[in-house]
This record gives sequence, structure tokens and C-alpha cells, in this order.
Amino acid sequence: MKYTVADTMEVVRDAVPTGLVDAEAWRAVRTLGGHLPAALPQAFYLECRLRAEPAPVDWIVRVEEAGREILAGRNPRIRLPEPLASSPVWARIARFCAAWTDEPGLRRAVANLWLEFDLAPGGPAVPEPSVFVSTDERVVRSFTAGEWEGFVGRLMALLGPGSADTRRTLQRAIAERPAGARIPYLGFMLGRAVQPVRLYLAGVGAGALPSVLGRAGWRGAAHELEELLARVAAAGEAPEVGMAHLDLDGEVLPRVGVEYTLRRPEQLRGTVVETGFLDHLVALGLCAPQRRAGLTQWSGHTVATLRHELWQSVMLRRLNCIKLVHEPGRVPEAKGYLLAEWRQAVRRKTGMAQPSMTHASPHAT
Repeated sequence: MKYTVADTMEVVRDAVPTGLVDAEAWRAVRTLGGHLPAALPQAFYLECRLRAEPAPVDWIVRVEEAGREILAGRNPRIRLPEPLASSPVWARIARFCAAWTDEPGLRRAVANLWLEFDLAPGGPAVPEPSVFVSTDERVVRSFTAGEWEGFVGRLMALLGPGSADTRRTLQRAIAERPAGARIPYLGFMLGRAVQPVRLYLAGVGAGALPSVLGRAGWRGAAHELEELLARVAAAGEAPEVGMAHLDLDGEVLPRVGVEYTLRRPEQLRGTVVETGFLDHLVALGLCAPQRRAGLTQWSGHTVATLRHELWQSVMLRRLNCIKLVHEPGRVPEAKGYLLAEWRQAVRRKTGMAQPSMTHASPHAT
């Protein structure tokens, strides 16, 4: 490959906060990016754990139409390198991307795709990714029960594994969601030893979340989750819950993720407005002080010509969300998601490049 994602990552290298991403973690992420073609993604996340001790940084990339053609093996000039192309997991992804291109139903309902790489110390340089299908909410919000069943069944057939029990549990959880609750993502955890299906729910407030999850089949310790959400909200500055997710493996598993989405417009100018919320996470012991400092050092934007492109792009950086991971009987964990996404710059008559960021990018995992 002449150009790789590692080349694109160089544009943001100086903005990477060392309090969140140390030199070893950045090296691991950049090495991984060096194995993937630059044209594959249009965005990436650095997933940063906020506890005090050193921890690996996971990497997540967003795939749109151009990347879909590469993954499907249909770009005559750009292909995945071996041995990725012949890996069973990558073969599943290729099969899905071919169907996403060819099948009108999938083409309408799927907005984009995210690949998540878990980078464990001592693990492979290119671990097998988990896959998150982003739905086009304008389409799926009007799905009937039968259309959801067909859509879920097709995804599981293409991306599996997934047992019949998992499929039934997922269908039941979708059917039991309250009016107004949306399904922005369905995840297939192919990069994990245990490979559950992940269901995301949006449009549910923190107060209603435990009962909504219960309707979906979750049998975790609701009082523990309620207490955690109440503690987070106690400072009065918590952002709204953007999404929550459940994992399903035959039944609904006890682990829950709750994501708080941060405001975006101010971050274009480098300002995170939810500083009180971040300070409150430190006071609760959910975020180490040195991690807290890094969370507000990432935001901003850069105008650059990426090595694999002929035009200028605007690369937007923002702290997209904070996720709390709740598992009954265990200490909660917090994670921060640093997003970088880029689009061709739009030039006004003044000749100045302006951001063209019409694509919303909520976090997938």
C-alpha cells in the first residue's frame, strides 16, 4: 500500500493528549493504522480508559461507501493486505459489504459501518475487529416487526455467529422497546473470545433507563445502576444520555454501557463546555485527575491535504462521549472517546476553507 491510515493519523499527532494516550499506546494504534489503506475510513476513535493505571487504547474506524468497496474486494486498485484478506472474520466483513452494496434493503437501512480493534498488551498488531452496523434512522424508525425480523436475521446470517436463542432474545428486546426509543447500532463482537450481539438504544433518559432495559430482558442489579446514574447526575451538570447498550448471548448479559454525549459546536473551536461534569467524574473516582486533564486537550480542527487525496480536508477533533460501564458487583468503569473525522473542505468566496461536517458520528461501541 502506498498510503495507509497511519499517514492520516500524523495530521493529529500533535493534538493527542499524552495524559490519555501514552507513547506506547500511540505506537500500537499507529502500527495498526499502517496495515490498513488510507481510503478505508472517514473517521476514527481513540477509546481511552479513564482509570489511573496505564491501560491500552482501543481503535475504532468508520467505513462509508469508498471503504465498503475496499472491504468487499471490489476496488480494483486498493485491497486489504494479506493475511487480513483471507482471515475468516475479515471474510465475513467482506461478505457483508458485498451484500450491503448489492441488496437494496441493506443499502437503504445501513448508514455506515464501524470496526473496533481491541489492542491488548502482547496481542497481535492487527487484532480481528468487532463490527458495528449503523442504521439509517430515517428508514428503520418506520420498520414493522416483520421488517425488523428480516433485517436482524440478514445481519446475523452475514456477520454471525449468533444462536437461535440470541436471535429470539434480540427480536424480543427490539419489540419491547418503548415508543420513541431508537436503535442506532447493532454490534457483532467478532474480536472477542465470547462473541455476543450488542443492541444499542437511544432516546431513553437516565431516569427511565433501568426499567427500559428490564423490558428488553436485562436482569441485572437495577438498584446498582440506578444508584450509579443518580451519583453521576448529582452535580446537576451531567449531559443527556445519548445511548445505552446491552450484550446478548442466548440471553441478555448483565453488563451495560451508558454513554453521555457532549456538545459539539463549541469543540470546533477547541472548547469542551462540560468541564463540571468531568470534574464530577474525578470526584466520584471514575476518572483519574491526569486523565481528566487530557479530555479537554483534544478538541479543535485542522485543515490539511491528506497524503492520499488531492484536495484539502477539514479534520475535526472532539471528545464525543463519556461511557460508563456497569456490571453488577464490579467497580464501574469510565471511558472517553476521542473522535477524528474528516471531510473535503468547502471554500467560501474569501478563499478560506470551512468545515463540511454534515455527517453525524455518534459513538458506536
